[in-house]
Amino acid sequence: PTAEQWPGILEYSSFAWMKQHQHKFELQKVSPYPVLTPGGMIRKGAVGRAHEDGMSPEIAADVAARGRELLPDEAAFEWLYRGGALA
Repeated sequence: PTAEQWPGILEYSSFAWMKQHQHKFELQKVSPYPVLTPGGMIRKGAVGRAHEDGMSPEIAADVAARGRELLPDEAAFEWLYRGGALA
């Protein structure tokens, strides 16, 4: 992306923007079966606080294992899974 494109990218990928436009991200759009009630959230969007939302270490390990199957590059996985600097 160009320097001019980055502000838009960061805005549209922010939690605040996605929450403001949650109708675009509802799970009902991807599944014929109800997964969540409209406006419901799986997580609050805070890095490192999944345990507060009820994610057990076992669930976290399963999510990580599935993520590594999709993204085998360990450095990229760590950045995606744990967060990190953009540049």
